[in-house]
Amino acid sequence: IEIPEGVIEKGEIKNENALAEVLSLWAARERKRLRSSFVAVSLPEEKSFLRLIQLPKVKRDEVANAVRWEIEANIPLPPEELVYDYEVIEPLEDHLSHLDVVITAFPKSIVESYLRVLKAVGFQVSYLELESQAIVRSAVFELRQKRAQILVDMGRGRTSFIIVAGGAIIFTTTVKLGGQDLEKNIAKDLGVSMNQAFALKEEVGLNKITEGGKVYSALLPTVLLLAEELKKVVIYYQDHALHTHGGSRAIENILLL
Repeated sequence: IEIPEGVIEKGEIKNENALAEVLSLWAARERKRLRSSFVAVSLPEEKSFLRLIQLPKVKRDEVANAVRWEIEANIPLPPEELVYDYEVIEPLEDHLSHLDVVITAFPKSIVESYLRVLKAVGFQVSYLELESQAIVRSAVFELRQKRAQILVDMGRGRTSFIIVAGGAIIFTTTVKLGGQDLEKNIAKDLGVSMNQAFALKEEVGLNKITEGGKVYSALLPTVLLLAEELKKVVIYYQDHALHTHGGSRAIENILLL
C-alpha cells in the first residue's frame, strides 16, 4: 500500500493517526485474506543499531550481563532508552577462544510508536525484528555458510546494504537514495509526470537504446552514486574480514533486491 508522504520519514512515524488510518483501511479491504490478527514486524533499518561483538567464553547464562556492558560501550544511547536483543553466533570454526554475539537495538521511542499504531489498528505483535533480518531470511537460502555476500535492498527513499558472512549478519548501512530519486531524475530530464517516470523506470531501466538512451542517461548519476556506496561497503568488509570466523575473505555475491 502507498503511504502518504510525510507520514513516515527516515523510518520514524511522524503522524501516528494518519498511519493507523491507512493501515485500518487496508486491513478492512483485505479482511478475507487476513486469517489472523497476529503480525511479525520488521523495524526500520535507518533507526537501528547492529553490532557484532566478541565476548570471552563465558557461560551462556552470563551473556546477558556482558551484553549490557557492551551496549554502553558500543551504542550511543543508554540501555534504559533502548529496546535490544542479542544472538550468540554458532561459529563455523571450532577453535575460537571467544563468543561472537550480534546485538540489535532500537530507540525505545521508535518501537513504542510502532506498537501504538499497530495496537490502534487491532494487530497483535508476535515479534519484532530488524528489517535486514527479515530480508536475509527471505533471500538467503542457507545462512550458515562461508560465502560472504552483500544484499542491496532499494526502497522508495533509501537503499540498505547488508553484509552476511560466516553465518551471521555482520554489518548494515543505509543511504538516502531510492527508487523515488530515480523517478524524479527521469521526470526532470524527460519532462514527464511521476507516474510516467515510474513506468519508464520499470519498463526501460538501464537499457541504453530504448527511448534513445534518455532514460539510461537520467538514471546513471544516481546509479553511479549507489555504486560508490557499494564499493565502500566492500572495502569495509575487506578491512574486517578477519572477524567473520569461517567466512570467506572476499565478497563472493551481490544480491540486488
